[in-house]
Amino acid sequence: MFGNAGKRSRGVRAFLVAVTTAVITASCAATPSTAPAVARSGVSRSSLSCPPGALSCPAHFPFRLSFTVAVNGRSRVLPRDGIPPRFIVAPGGNLVINVDVTVPVRTTVTTLWLGISRHGNGVGPHGPIGVRPILVRTRGPLTHGLHSFRLHWVAPVGPRRGTSLHLIATWAAKHAITGQTIADLVLA
Repeated sequence: MFGNAGKRSRGVRAFLVAVTTAVITASCAATPSTAPAVARSGVSRSSLSCPPGALSCPAHFPFRLSFTVAVNGRSRVLPRDGIPPRFIVAPGGNLVINVDVTVPVRTTVTTLWLGISRHGNGVGPHGPIGVRPILVRTRGPLTHGLHSFRLHWVAPVGPRRGTSLHLIATWAAKHAITGQTIADLVLA
């Protein structure tokens, strides 16, 4: 019963830190020294968001990416409203996850991370926080156009039925980093 208590408390602690910093970040100026923000809440860490010395400002990222996700051949598009599509997956099942990312014209993504999170996620100055495992990290920039990634992952057996795991995309561009949930994987 207590064998996973350390792992759970670390995950819960990381989630609480991420949520707390998101609230602080949303009410403070977004500067390079700002604490990490929670990507799931739509808060981004960007030095482009606010003028220096601003007391508060809205979250802002210079552009949006478009995502299409397919899990074991079932394809869904991430809608504009940002509500991620849901896929029902079997515990212990081998998943083939295809992610198509469209980068808008006149933009470049310097790094893209794709990974799984159980309790939520955030972004820090060097990439995603609370995302384990990271299944893809690009090594070079992504220019405008379509980029496709094929991920292989085995769904965990331990969590109970109905548990949602989140497929997370985190990306960086010049002077900014943000991320979002692009699909929910629900254990059957």
